[in-house]
Amino acid sequence: MENIFKNSKYTEKLLHTIADNMILVDVNGNCKAVYNVEATHSWFITEEMLLGKNIWELIPNATYQQIYPIFKHVLQYHKQMAQDIEMELRGTTYYFRCILSPFEGMVLAQYRDITERNQRKIELEKQNNALYEIQKAALIGGLYSKYLIGEINADFFDDDSFDDMATSSRQE
Repeated sequence: MENIFKNSKYTEKLLHTIADNMILVDVNGNCKAVYNVEATHSWFITEEMLLGKNIWELIPNATYQQIYPIFKHVLQYHKQMAQDIEMELRGTTYYFRCILSPFEGMVLAQYRDITERNQRKIELEKQNNALYEIQKAALIGGLYSKYLIGEINADFFDDDSFDDMATSSRQE
């Protein structure tokens, strides 16, 4: 069977199945090529916004601070790097998984919107933290603590013919 990944007639079709967006950026930050941007991000990025423009002037400063050191590292060491990036646009925070690869003296930036996944992760972390705090409060201030320090007496069975499961010398 033929390996379709090595057959150029399938290249365009294969690229259309990829969920990632791709931007080719030169050493000065100028966007030289764009792929798949409008198909997945028509809500805020278009090819016209990027092609031929300096991307460092288009992205928020906080995002620039996250991605530029990685960009320079890829150019300097010719090694692929990946990083999750946070970007605030029009009051909404978006999260992207970025993979930067050296390509012909430039950097190929592949990115995928992972906003929904990150929002679910953040919400789960908040819920886990809240549950942890509730658990701490229950352990610290619960009746069991009072029982252990002898502030209350306990008879664990309704039938007094059974011994208590635990006793304390401080119990009456």
